[in-house]
Amino acid sequence: MLRTAAASLVLAVSLPWATEASAQTPISRITQAEVIELQWRDFREFSQRQRTQGVAIDDATRTLAVDQVFARLLPVAWRQFPASRSMRWEVLLTNDESIEARAYPSGQIVLSAPFVSRFVRSEDEMAFLLAHEMAHVLLEHGRLGYEAAVPYTRLAGPVDAQLMHENLQSSLTLLLRLYPLLRAHENEADRLGGQLADAAGFRRSGGAQLLERMAAAGGELSPTHDSLQSRSAALRLSLAED
Repeated sequence: MLRTAAASLVLAVSLPWATEASAQTPISRITQAEVIELQWRDFREFSQRQRTQGVAIDDATRTLAVDQVFARLLPVAWRQFPASRSMRWEVLLTNDESIEARAYPSGQIVLSAPFVSRFVRSEDEMAFLLAHEMAHVLLEHGRLGYEAAVPYTRLAGPVDAQLMHENLQSSLTLLLRLYPLLRAHENEADRLGGQLADAAGFRRSGGAQLLERMAAAGGELSPTHDSLQSRSAALRLSLAED
């Protein structure tokens, strides 16, 4: 997820079992297949709400530029991550300004048309934006996030993805525990996103250019992301090293 402002946090009750690592970690039975099905259901509900509200963009003439870039990235993802061939890949473009870019572990990517219009200036930048979100899916960051939260629970018995999803939605304290991991995931998605874009024939400089434009527009530090400036610098360093 790319962010220009501080992450909006859901007001939640801080549950007593989510304050520190449990002395006896519950058994995790979280599988990637379970996470994919759970998030696929969430995406279907989300996309239906977007269409009911009239903000989802289904006009092919407006989604064409995004679809063309996505079509070049997908074969690269399939080649490097063969298991991703079976995923329900999709891009949903929306006029919802509360969203910038979001990836569901089940392979769906949501992009805000206002965000794209404001910041994206080339297909190279669009490629990085999409590839960054694809990287979260390919690296299974959703499952890893659920599993990382398990030691901070005091739940009895085996823990599955549905249970962890519900607890992360309801506990700000538990979510705060994951911030260092989430920042690491964003940096991993930057690196892999740049590599995917490059392998698809796009200029890797597009990622740094996009992040620098976002920073120049007044992007703020998010607790789940390193600063836009440091992320851009890391991308430019990776260009110099290749």
